[in-house]
Amino acid sequence: MLDEVEDVLRSTGKKHQADDLLKLQQAAGIEIEINFSVYDPAAGHKTAEIDKVYKETFEDGITPEQFNIILQNAHTSLPEGSLKAKMGDLLNKLHLPETQSAKAKKQNKPKV
Repeated sequence: MLDEVEDVLRSTGKKHQADDLLKLQQAAGIEIEINFSVYDPAAGHKTAEIDKVYKETFEDGITPEQFNIILQNAHTSLPEGSLKAKMGDLLNKLHLPETQSAKAKKQNKPKV
């Protein structure tokens, strides 16, 4: 589902949010491999690029705050529809507190 969210974000001009979501997914994969002692940052050209971004972006690993902010920003940036609803359901299941930026977007949204 997160790949689909990333695709929609890119197709609707939300490149920054899509890039953040991609980086989060890649970092999660790296952390899983590190925890299972199978990670090799020198495995190839692409792996080295991903490793560099991981170290620059998540130098201390993925913090709960970063995880929350990236997922909340992706959700609020999605156009209305079933994918946004699915993403909202995921956030509710994860019991993530709403971020300040998500609250501000809701407050600034015109009421219909």
